[in-house]
Amino acid sequence: MADHGGIWKEMKVFYRGEFAIITDQVYESFSPVHQWFRLNELQTIHIVLGKSDSLSPALIGAAAPIAVVTWQVSGSGMVAAMALGVLAVSSGLSRGCLRGREHPHELRALHQGKMVCLLRTTDTRTLGQIRRALIRAIEG
Repeated sequence: MADHGGIWKEMKVFYRGEFAIITDQVYESFSPVHQWFRLNELQTIHIVLGKSDSLSPALIGAAAPIAVVTWQVSGSGMVAAMALGVLAVSSGLSRGCLRGREHPHELRALHQGKMVCLLRTTDTRTLGQIRRALIRAIEG
């Protein structure tokens, strides 16, 4: 944390953590880059959610045609049910394996007429805490 000439000691702190420090006057962020903004210069604070890489919707969409083709080829409902079971298990496994590949969420705001990224993280809990603290600091 940069001291900025000792000014942090004179400010009320709303949040202090690994990703950011929020006082009654300044927002300082360490992700995606080290930067700081005066609160009175920030507007339109909002969250942009990252996408999740998941194959599950594609696999689920393929389930019905696969079951019909399997049933017609094998002539057995049991074989078709087993094929659906294998598909369901593989869908669940793919979703579990890809869970760690989430794209980061961003906290953004307008600063002097330009959109800026205040924070980038995959940690939704921390993102929410920082957003709430920033709103409290601006309103307070």
